[in-house]
Amino acid sequence: MRFDLQLSAMNADDATLALLDQILRRVEVDVHLASIKDADRVEDSRLFKTSRPMQQRFLRELAKNSGRPVGHPREFTVKDPASAVEGQRLAYSPLSLVVENAFSDRALIEAVVRKLGDPWLVELFFGAPSREDPPAVFWRGAGGHGQVSDHVDDLLNEASTRGRAPRIVVVTDSDGEWRGHVETWAAAIQLHCRNRGISCHVLKQRTAENYIPDEVWDAWAKLPAHRNHRGVVVHLKALSGPFQRAHLRMGKAGTPPWDSSNPECAKLFRGVNATTEAALKAAHLKGRGEDMKIKMLSTYDADYGEAELRRRDEYNELDDMITLIANEI
Repeated sequence: MRFDLQLSAMNADDATLALLDQILRRVEVDVHLASIKDADRVEDSRLFKTSRPMQQRFLRELAKNSGRPVGHPREFTVKDPASAVEGQRLAYSPLSLVVENAFSDRALIEAVVRKLGDPWLVELFFGAPSREDPPAVFWRGAGGHGQVSDHVDDLLNEASTRGRAPRIVVVTDSDGEWRGHVETWAAAIQLHCRNRGISCHVLKQRTAENYIPDEVWDAWAKLPAHRNHRGVVVHLKALSGPFQRAHLRMGKAGTPPWDSSNPECAKLFRGVNATTEAALKAAHLKGRGEDMKIKMLSTYDADYGEAELRRRDEYNELDDMITLIANEI
């Protein structure tokens, strides 16, 4: 978020100046951006004259850069005592990222930020701003799709009680079984968010695990402890038809890899041989505990990059997800 500080606020009473100090503290540690209107008059302001030398230097730097402010879709103008109060609340309210699954969805989002995000966004997620109190981003794991809408409403009620605008983004699986399919519960979450003005991204591929690049699976299979699973990776990569990997069921052992009784699924996976289907059904493609396959995105971080992740993004949607988050943060 970018705060536009106006001289009317910078010349206000002591209580307002104290709030501006707090906002500037979040700017100094790179959680937010700021610019100063009428920057050439900043040194005449009460805020500047009552500031410590270190903060005066910071204000001069802000004023110097305000002629070419970095744009941000989320901007807030601080012009008087009332807006200073709201601005302080916003500055200390992290972006709430509500995910269906606190492990798999978070692991995917973090991997996408690392590989596709701009440096400033990577810094907010993993750098010093992530260790601030409060951090730049606060994760809310819903513990299942049935609780996502409840978490959204809780955050909205909390924002209303504190007298500030909500800062929320929701990311959830689609559980889509074929191209363009979204399960009813995922569509309901999307509608719930839309009706409340909350940004929501429903993953077009079935689940977070469907975005794991081939290079990650290969790195995992190379370990001696996983030699017995190398054949499964071969069968996984044998799914070469468009959107087959996007909608494969990445479940526990014994899970049918697709619903053969559904005409759309049967059409999508037509041509896959019975040996591959049986091998994928017998495999534990999701994992559990320390063996959760989604954790491979961080474990084998060095084995893939932007290009490899984009190849697994069959709908070319990950940039849209990142933009959605960046626009709200």
